[in-house]
Amino acid sequence: MPSRTALSGTPEWVIKNPMKKNPPPDMKVRLSSALRRQVEEAARTNNRTLNSEIVSRLERTFREDADDATAGMKWVATAKKASAAHFEKRLAALEAAMLAVMADNRTKELEERVAALEKLSRGAVS
Repeated sequence: MPSRTALSGTPEWVIKNPMKKNPPPDMKVRLSSALRRQVEEAARTNNRTLNSEIVSRLERTFREDADDATAGMKWVATAKKASAAHFEKRLAALEAAMLAVMADNRTKELEERVAALEKLSRGAVS
């Protein structure tokens, strides 16, 4: 069945948007024969004009790109949080290890001082 445009001779943009005074700018695109056949078949399947099919597919890919970008940003934020949590755990473990070393060093120092005092006190007693 011929389109309304073909029957009336009125451009499609006027039928869809009768209040607009200026047509949208034309854009010529070169397609391979195979791609053109795919778009034509999709347009028939979806009951659209060739132009409407192309516009619909372009709009969908831009929406998907935006969705992908949003998902990507969410992934990055999640990765940063996970990374921060991982480094917080490592930092806590290092702090605990450092405190243990410091306590061990302090213990050794105190033991040496006690030994020195004991030696002094034994010497004073004799």
